[in-house]
Amino acid sequence: MIERTRTAWRRIANAGSVRGGPSDGLAHLLDPARRVVPYSGRDADLAELLAWCREPHAVQLRLTTGLGGVGKTRLAVEAARRLTRSAWRCVWIRPSDDDAAVRAALSSGTRPTRRTLVIVDDAASRTDLAALLARLRRTASGKLRVLLLSRTGREWWYRLRWASDLWAGDVRTSVTHLAPPHDQDEQALVTAAAQAFARGLGTSAPALTVRRSADRPSPLDLHAAALVAVADGGPAVPSPGEPPVLVDPSRALGALLDRERGRWTVEAARAGLPTDDVEDAVAAAMLLGAGSDGTAREALRRTAPVLATDAGVAWLRGLAGPAGDIDSAIPRRMAEQHVARRLAATPWLADGWIRGLPAAVAHRAAVLLCSAQIDPPPGPGRAPIDAVLGRVVDELPPDPAVLGGLLGLLPQHPAPPGGLMEALTARILDLDGTPAAWADALTHRTRALCALGRHQEALQPAAEAVAAWRVVAAEDPDRYGRCLARSLCGLGTVRDSLGRHAEAHAALTEALAVLRTSPPHEAVWNEPELALVLRAVSATYASLGRYAESDAAALEEVAVLRRLVQRDPVQYEAQLAWALIGGGPAVDRGRPTETLEALTEGLDLWRRLARRYAVDFEPQLAFALSLRSCALAELGRLEEAVAAETEALEMRRHLAAAEPERYDGELALSLARLGAHLSGLGRVQHAYALETEALAARRRLARQNPRAYAYTLASSLSNLGVTCSRLGRFTEALPLEQEAVAIRRDLAAEAPERFDRYLARSLSNLGVRYSDLGEPERAVEPTREAVEILRRLSADEPDRHRPDLASACANLGATYADLGRVAEAAELLRESVTLLRDLASRYPARFRPELARACSTCASLLVTLGRPEEAVEHATEAVAIRHALVAMHGTRYREDLDLSLAILSEACDPRGAPPTSVRSR
Repeated sequence: MIERTRTAWRRIANAGSVRGGPSDGLAHLLDPARRVVPYSGRDADLAELLAWCREPHAVQLRLTTGLGGVGKTRLAVEAARRLTRSAWRCVWIRPSDDDAAVRAALSSGTRPTRRTLVIVDDAASRTDLAALLARLRRTASGKLRVLLLSRTGREWWYRLRWASDLWAGDVRTSVTHLAPPHDQDEQALVTAAAQAFARGLGTSAPALTVRRSADRPSPLDLHAAALVAVADGGPAVPSPGEPPVLVDPSRALGALLDRERGRWTVEAARAGLPTDDVEDAVAAAMLLGAGSDGTAREALRRTAPVLATDAGVAWLRGLAGPAGDIDSAIPRRMAEQHVARRLAATPWLADGWIRGLPAAVAHRAAVLLCSAQIDPPPGPGRAPIDAVLGRVVDELPPDPAVLGGLLGLLPQHPAPPGGLMEALTARILDLDGTPAAWADALTHRTRALCALGRHQEALQPAAEAVAAWRVVAAEDPDRYGRCLARSLCGLGTVRDSLGRHAEAHAALTEALAVLRTSPPHEAVWNEPELALVLRAVSATYASLGRYAESDAAALEEVAVLRRLVQRDPVQYEAQLAWALIGGGPAVDRGRPTETLEALTEGLDLWRRLARRYAVDFEPQLAFALSLRSCALAELGRLEEAVAAETEALEMRRHLAAAEPERYDGELALSLARLGAHLSGLGRVQHAYALETEALAARRRLARQNPRAYAYTLASSLSNLGVTCSRLGRFTEALPLEQEAVAIRRDLAAEAPERFDRYLARSLSNLGVRYSDLGEPERAVEPTREAVEILRRLSADEPDRHRPDLASACANLGATYADLGRVAEAAELLRESVTLLRDLASRYPARFRPELARACSTCASLLVTLGRPEEAVEHATEAVAIRHALVAMHGTRYREDLDLSLAILSEACDPRGAPPTSVRSR
């Protein structure tokens, strides 16, 4: 049989009745426990759940995630009903059930049974969940199954493994996700639901058709659409030529909520109460509770005059019905939508709602607000939920369990809400909690400070967290090992951000070893931590110049996260988006095509998340857009690169205006990248303005933190030098590149595997700057050094370094030609042409212009050497490429084509004297 606590099933005591009380609205008909709509569409999920219950293992726990309305409760209700027929004892625990009620339910039962299923609805809302699971382990006899229902795992789920004694023995743990079925027949579901509601209400079901959308609607949305249509009425069979009623599932809950709001006003008027602030009063009751036990009566009275009298409070309880909670009388998502909308419309209401709350009520409010963030209502307004949660933190009592419960509700990816988490962890660290709770708070404080960009400040709590977890984990490695790994990951991330890459690598290597040596059955707990560590490992390997290992770690991270997204998309989709765009640095390692695919997938995922949560993920979108622009530029798609970087720059200007200390570096990055793209397109005046602004910003940043910003400062110096040269401002360009070379020599001396490539680029550019000033003899040494470095690097990583080597060979060849060393120049140009032909075959848009330039220059040199046949071959190739470029891009390449045609003519009739310089071929 199904056991229930004092309130768990009270509102459905008459499960077969759908009419409710005289003042009930329509929304209660959507309660999954009433089973108004027959169970359908989840046969495979139900069979899998029943099979899990019947497995031979003694104790098993399962977390089932899924957005509100997707059918988690309905599936669990159906499974419990069927198991009772096989003499299972099924206990249902709701969020509103207090500890006494839970104890009573677990100890009740009319006959002994050795098979028990405990369903914990909205498990994330319970601060006592760890203790509850431990109690189940102690009292269970025989087969025990625990099914936790929640929209997402988040931190509360991670904490269970070390906070509860349930896992003192051998417990199988799994996570599954419930989503709208891929093959669901929306039309059939709406039709069946409309017929069921019509039977219950004693009316007829109208003929309906469903508006299709890109996103699959949840069963609750489909049922709500059917219910609204039945309430609106309509013919069961349309008249000839009249279409069926069109229903929109995406708007159905909102329409039903509008009906409920109208009902609240009518009921208040019947009770002789003022009606101006009825919606605010109901929202406060949904947030804080309307029952007599544990209700913040004064907070409700402060909210609205309608609640200033006992009659008003009685009216509110009447709306709540026998369950005692007004948000239990309607679907939880509707209650969340109403609260979020009222907060968005009148954010100052929160001052009255939140002030002076008892602990249980403050936590209840936090749970509803966090749930509203997971399933935000549609519409342009966004409730100031983070701000309200911050006030709730101030109201919570100095209780580690309650504070930790709120910490477990907060999102962790892509970055935690830094200010809120910092305040929360500071309060926890002020208390005398358990050693594990103390260590956990230090780990989260590290993440909060990193999210706020305060990496230096994060170093101390990061080190303290590792030390604390070492002590705790020494007593029970299986239980606390992953906690130690997470703290080591935090320490490694902080060290890497401060430029201490070798120390970061040591901490991360230890974290990876801890996770990889854990038993296989711990994978459900280890994989989330493994993904975090792999990301940090990839970043640190890149900082150390160990790019192959960095790429391998990044690929493994994406694979792990794809598995995690299948189980809990709310928790891990944003992390997967970060991992996909984290491959951006591979653009610089000779793989722009595959990198662009990952960046595009990650960017699309970020945009979907932004639409779904009605939030501008500006930092994440700007980061993805900027990396995408780099990949497009490497592929020669400069116009697209400019569009992507322009969008990123607009976002970063907005971010830096609000938080300059945090975003000035990223703003400078977009300024520099957009300037480089525009310079490559020949729009040099605009490029000069942007690159000058970027250089000024990076000089300021480098003065504050020379170690962190030396690399980017050198990049800006070099880029601006190139643009100045294109503007003919040669005397201005030379000192810029000289300064860049000096900085990059220092960097390369410290970390040659990371910075030798960039030193070679600056040396090659420096040679060009000397030649621009008519000093080719000074250009030889830096350019020859660049070629030597790049030949050495290309031997190990050809894909990464051949583009730079081709450019440096062409530059050195042009310098030798200027000095009259034509034979040496021709050999270098031949080498450049060979390299560029291979590159152009793979990336034609990026390298065909460079190939044409090298071919044209080589042809001119071969004419001088008296080898007209070879010259004609190279000149013909240059002319063909440049004809195609003119056809694609118009006048941009017209002058280059004319020059190649002249060289081809000269090669065919080599009696004319060659020009004195070949640099602009």
